[in-house]
Amino acid sequence: CCRGRGFCPCCTGRRMAMVAANLTEFVLPDAPLRQFVLTLPHPLRPLVAYDRRLLPRIYAIFYDSIERCYRHRLAELGHPGGRSGSVTAIQRASSDLRLNPHLHGVFLDGVFVEGAQGELGFVDLPAISDLDVCELLQSIGARVLGHLRRQGLFADDGGSRRPADAEPEGEELVLAAL
Repeated sequence: CCRGRGFCPCCTGRRMAMVAANLTEFVLPDAPLRQFVLTLPHPLRPLVAYDRRLLPRIYAIFYDSIERCYRHRLAELGHPGGRSGSVTAIQRASSDLRLNPHLHGVFLDGVFVEGAQGELGFVDLPAISDLDVCELLQSIGARVLGHLRRQGLFADDGGSRRPADAEPEGEELVLAAL
């Protein structure tokens, strides 16, 4: 239907529907889900866009922080050692094609724990309050900023800085021109 156009809404919509159907039918278990979205402050967006190793590291911090939160809350309720899961889509632009690397994560709203006979059972996460979400966000933010500082990519004055050897090249020049 697109006849070779660059961004065809018909083809993109069909692909999106196929991925969603695959996830709901074959990947995600029959369990409650919760969506988390991690966006980055404007000064960090170009930094993450130019460094292809940085966004996966931020994703790892994002996932690990939420997993830790889940495990800690459920361990307090007598379910230690549980494991959760997620599917996360990494997007590099907003709907108006502005540079906006961000993560959309769909997480199981609980953990799987192993029973006495080795069987797996799902334990729902108790309701999350606004305060819980704020604490989780603070944890993720502190860990991301700590990582950026250790890598020499974030100044204590609040601005991002790229190493001198990280000038855009190749495909990154196209992004820089935009």
